[in-house]
Amino acid sequence: MTDTAPPKRIVSIPRSPTVAFDWQDWLPYLDDDIPEDQKRQLIEVLWTIILSFVDLGFDVKSPADICGESIDLKAALEAAVLNSRDAQTDTDPEEDAA
Repeated sequence: MTDTAPPKRIVSIPRSPTVAFDWQDWLPYLDDDIPEDQKRQLIEVLWTIILSFVDLGFDVKSPADICGESIDLKAALEAAVLNSRDAQTDTDPEEDAA
């Protein structure tokens, strides 16, 4: 009796693109009067904000790809904050009312 098992199929799972980030790439865009440690801090904070939007589900697109879509940034941030408050279970409702 011979083994007639079907051939194994190799399935490749597509990987998400990776974004490389080096804060020094962005130094030329900042004023020379700012100390380098403050420049680094500013660049890293802006990168953290961008990552937060991606975590919230926003796509990263260039202005040419947006095609007239507009997003109210303030409303999006407020909605995210309100939703995060609703997700908290350890807060005291009376404390929130005060």
